[in-house]
Amino acid sequence: MRYFFYLTIFLYSSFAFSSNECKEDMLSNILCAPPGGQIVSTINGLACGKGKCVVNNLGYLECSKINNGEVFKDIKGDVVCVGGCESPSQLYCIRPER
Repeated sequence: MRYFFYLTIFLYSSFAFSSNECKEDMLSNILCAPPGGQIVSTINGLACGKGKCVVNNLGYLECSKINNGEVFKDIKGDVVCVGGCESPSQLYCIRPER
């Protein structure tokens, strides 16, 4: 039980603290999360959510539809998003100017 608790905290914190950061994709492009959003790694590369993101029970990422929107799991483990949920998209990522 303790292991599950620490694993949950670790996974949540890795998502919660990755907002407003930038990452480099496989093609050496730099992508950044939008203000109040989050950048995540997906099977198709990097993608961003307008708000925070979390993995649902099926292993898919779900993000809040609104800027700075929070995401959490209810007592049944279902994802609940402030403003509704959507999948992350590369279209929401910001490419910094050089």
